[in-house]
This record gives sequence, C-alpha cells and structure tokens, in this order.
Amino acid sequence: MALFERERSGLGQAIEVPMFETMVSFNLVEHMGGETFVPPQGGMGYERVLSPHRRPYRTRDGFIGLLPYTNAHWQRFFALAGRHELAADPRFADPSSRSRNIGELYRILAELVAERSTAEWTEMLAVADIPMTTVQAPEDLLQDPHLQDVDFFAEVEHPSEGTVRTLGIPVRFSRTPGSVRRLAPGLDADRAEILQELGAPEQKD
Repeated sequence: MALFERERSGLGQAIEVPMFETMVSFNLVEHMGGETFVPPQGGMGYERVLSPHRRPYRTRDGFIGLLPYTNAHWQRFFALAGRHELAADPRFADPSSRSRNIGELYRILAELVAERSTAEWTEMLAVADIPMTTVQAPEDLLQDPHLQDVDFFAEVEHPSEGTVRTLGIPVRFSRTPGSVRRLAPGLDADRAEILQELGAPEQKD
C-alpha cells in the first residue's frame, strides 16, 4: 500500500506493524460480538471457536483437524459415522440450531472420531469432501509428501558442520524466485566483507 501511495504522490512514509495491535485486530474480527455496539448488545466471543470441544480430535492412533460446516457436511459426516439419527436431530438440523447446541455437537464429534484410525478417517472424509487434515508432529514434516514434491528441504555440505538440512523459501516469485545461496557463516567470518561494503576501515585485533 505504501509503495502504491508513493507511486501516486511521490512521497515515502514510515510503516509500523506492532505485533500486539495486529493480533488483537486479527482475533477480534470474530470475537467482538455484542461489544460491537454502544451500548453493548451482549458479550464478546464467538461460541463456535471458544467451545472447549473445538480442537484437534483424537482418533484411535493420532489426531485430525476436522470441521464439518455446511448442512451437507454434517449430513455426510453422520452417515459416515453410522449415526443417521443425528442427521435428523433438530438440535443439529441447521446452522442456527447447531450454534445453539455447539458444545454438545462438538462433544459428540470428538466421541465419534475416536472410534476410527487416522488413516480410516482421512480416506473416508476425503471421499465425502468434508474439510479435514491430519495433525502432524514436527518429525512428520520431514516426510510430508507435499513438502517433498516442492523440494522444500535440501541437504547441503557445510564447510565446518558437515551435511546439514536447510529449509526452502515458502514465498514464491514467478519472475525473480529466491534461493539459498550461502550457509550461515561462522563467528566473524564475514567481517572484512561487511566492513568493505560499509566503507569502513578494517579493524585489527
């Protein structure tokens, strides 16, 4: 935005992005609730998000992130879980009813997910087109199929540390892609180069 403004006005400006205000703004988009109005028309907090049962769900052998959202999602999920009676339950029949009973709905969801393995749910939910993802440990990322496909991790030889694994650059530019061309230097390794770039005389020890 600042670059666009500079093109229009020819003037630069200082940009400050404070972390606290940024996070408050990001989170309160959903949680202002009744405090949006003056005087307030209710309390703060989006009940769906704040439900103690809305979290990664434990399967028989791991965890998945699961979020049926539309009426069709919930109908298909209850069918997959073999709980057809819940699809007809008036407490869960439409978005308004689900919101009023969201704690109970997520509690039931947690119980149903625990009945099958992560692999079973991953296959079933993918076929049913219900939003989900597996929950990975840090070690799992090293073997993640997508990260492998995009060559996110690379092994390179460091002059003093041996073979090391580097992380790729997550942001991609179509015309000027970035790359890691140098490894982390040792202490004081680039002193002469840096001083030369700054036009400062090299300091003697």
